[in-house]
Amino acid sequence: MADDDSDLEPLSSLKRSVNDGKFSDDDFVERKSKKSPVDNGEVSDDDFVEKPSKKSKKEKKHKKHKSKKKKEKKRLKREHGGSFDEAPEPKISKKAKPTSHGLREIKEKVPLQRLLDAMQDYKWWEDPPNEGDIKWNTLEHNGVGFPPPYQPHGATLLYDGKPVVLTPAQEEICTLYADMPLDGPQLGDPNVAPTFNKNFFADFKTLLGKNSVVKDFKKCDFSQIRAHCEVERDARKNITKAEKEAKKAIAEEHKMKFSFALVDGHLQAVANVMVEPPGLFRGRGLHPKTGTLFYLLPNVFLRI
Repeated sequence: MADDDSDLEPLSSLKRSVNDGKFSDDDFVERKSKKSPVDNGEVSDDDFVEKPSKKSKKEKKHKKHKSKKKKEKKRLKREHGGSFDEAPEPKISKKAKPTSHGLREIKEKVPLQRLLDAMQDYKWWEDPPNEGDIKWNTLEHNGVGFPPPYQPHGATLLYDGKPVVLTPAQEEICTLYADMPLDGPQLGDPNVAPTFNKNFFADFKTLLGKNSVVKDFKKCDFSQIRAHCEVERDARKNITKAEKEAKKAIAEEHKMKFSFALVDGHLQAVANVMVEPPGLFRGRGLHPKTGTLFYLLPNVFLRI
C-alpha cells in the first residue's frame, strides 16, 4: 500500500470501532479482493466495495412480464381512449393461418384424423392373449371398395377409315390402349411394341365377338380416342382448388368407410381395400404377357 497520505480518502462512512486493533464484522460489507484490509494500520476504501445483490431469475421474469403488461395497457389506452384495464388478448400460435378478416383460426381435425388418433389410443399389448391359435373373436368390416363405373365419352374408333360402334365395355378397352404414350417404354420400344399390340388385340377381338368387322390391327385408327385422352389429361392438370377439395373429400369418405375394421371391439386399420380397376398389363422389359387385359372383378359377396 502506498505511504503517501494523499492517496487515501477518509473512511467516514465506515463505523470503525477499535477493539484490540480489530474491526467487527458489521463494519465492512463484501471484500473486493482477497488482500488483507489492514496494512500498516491503514485501510483503503479500494479494498472494500459494496457488491449489489443479485436478483433471482423469478424476480427478473416477473419484472419483465409486469413491464410488458404495462406497455400493453398504455397501447390499448391510446387506441380506445380513456382508461382500459382489461387484460390484453391472448396470443395465438404462429402456426395458425391468418384469415381474410385479419383474425387467426385454429384448424380442426378432420374425422379421418380423429379415427387415426382413436386407433393409436388402443394398447393391444396390454390385453390378455387369446387361447391357442385364436387371433380374434369378432370382426366388423365394410368389405372392399370398387372404382367408379366407366363413363362413355363417345369418341369413335375408325376401322379402315369407317367408324365402329362400340359398347361401353369395348370403348373402355380402346381408351386404355389409346391412353398409352406413343413414346413410352411399351409402344415406343420397337422390341416391346409388337408383343404389346399382339396381346392387346387378341383380348380386344375376344371382347368384340366373332361377328365384329374388326379383323386386322393395322387397320384400326385410335386417333380420335387418343385426342380425347389428351384433352382429359390436360383438364386433370388444370383443375381448380374447389375441385381438388371435392376429390379429397370423396377420397377421405371412402377411406373412412373401408380402411378401418372393428376387431374385438377395437379399431384397426386395413390396407389394400380398393379393387384394382381394369387395365393393360405392362410388365418390365420384354415380358411375354405385356399388353394383356386384366378385367374388373364384378361386385360379389365375399365370405370371410
